[in-house]
Amino acid sequence: MAVKKRYRRIEAKDGELKCQYGKLPYCNPDIVYSWGKNTSKSDARLLHGTIPKLIDELVKRGYDVTTLKFSIKKYKEI
Repeated sequence: MAVKKRYRRIEAKDGELKCQYGKLPYCNPDIVYSWGKNTSKSDARLLHGTIPKLIDELVKRGYDVTTLKFSIKKYKEI
């Protein structure tokens, strides 16, 4: 009997962009993007427009995309 993979909701913290393999309701598993307060949807779009080339190249080299997790935080000024 196969074990069904469970995906958790991806939530970014304040000032953080996240990208990881996951699942949205009623969708097939894929790369999911999330942004927190003090970031914007346009920042997530920038990440979305940039990262697919990297993902495609990594898949060609034999990497497992289902283990992908990426996050970056905004620089805090002192």
